[in-house]
Amino acid sequence: MTSPRRIEVEIGELVLHGFAPGDARRIAAGLERELAARLEARGVPAGLERGGELGSLRGLSVSIPAGARADVVGSAIAGGIHTGVSGGTGHGR
Repeated sequence: MTSPRRIEVEIGELVLHGFAPGDARRIAAGLERELAARLEARGVPAGLERGGELGSLRGLSVSIPAGARADVVGSAIAGGIHTGVSGGTGHGR
């Protein structure tokens, strides 16, 4: 039986416009939960299999319904990040 791999993700800066300052922690919590779930369910994207550091994702575009709860916003952002690091639209170094 193999032991589970440890994956560490550090987001240095996440810039969001149009949200209340108090939403930041709830957005971050939703992002963390969803990104962890996607990595667990779908595995580490091939481009990151050997480890290393991804410089940045620029121009990431995510559709969020008006009035969405902060945790839903975080989940949507996580989906965009996962798509970006998997080689989809919005990926850059």
